[in-house]
Amino acid sequence: MKQLPSLAGLTLLLCGTSAMAEQVQAVNYDYVEVGYKRHGDQSDFSTGGMQLTVSKRVDEFYFELNAEQFERNVNQVNTVEGFDTFHTNHGVELTRYRVGGGFIFDLDSASSVDVGLLHGKMEIDYQIEYLAVRDDGVGSIKHHSSGSLDTDLWDLRVQYQNVFSNNLALKAAIGYEYLSGYAPNNLYGLVAVGYHFNKAWSVNTEYRYADEFRNWGVNLQYAF
Repeated sequence: MKQLPSLAGLTLLLCGTSAMAEQVQAVNYDYVEVGYKRHGDQSDFSTGGMQLTVSKRVDEFYFELNAEQFERNVNQVNTVEGFDTFHTNHGVELTRYRVGGGFIFDLDSASSVDVGLLHGKMEIDYQIEYLAVRDDGVGSIKHHSSGSLDTDLWDLRVQYQNVFSNNLALKAAIGYEYLSGYAPNNLYGLVAVGYHFNKAWSVNTEYRYADEFRNWGVNLQYAF
């Protein structure tokens, strides 16, 4: 998933541009979305990364592909008087992708409700480097470790979408996320607000809450 930022940029470039501003009055499930997102929890751990979403509607159904990648590196130096100086470097990379779809209930031309189920995988790779240097300079201790954690995930959700005031859009969702193994399984809520420049381009902000986990970000969307 190292190629995600490049793939996201290339996808938008291939979509082309729209020259005329116009009012938007309908919910669209045909789009490509690229943005920046942050992931955090109650322990003050926070990391940022890219996200890419592709959605396509076929009759009353929609299909969705979503990929996210977060990275964080932290360097710390701690000194214990009379003993050692401790250098630590922590690196974490979190990759998550999901694919699935659902059924669309059109309420009217400007609002809809959809029920969707997505399946995917979450991968966490980490590495820790540790160096202890003695104050007298006689010697040092160096340690390096790395590992990974993979888990399958299922995401069942209900979403409500509405386009109002011609160019403003609201999305609200509630869902349940199941992760295999010892990872937490949580109910979550999501809210997003977007502004449509025209029928093709929009910018959106999103916030997702699930127990001790938080996701928030901003993205650019191209509808086709």
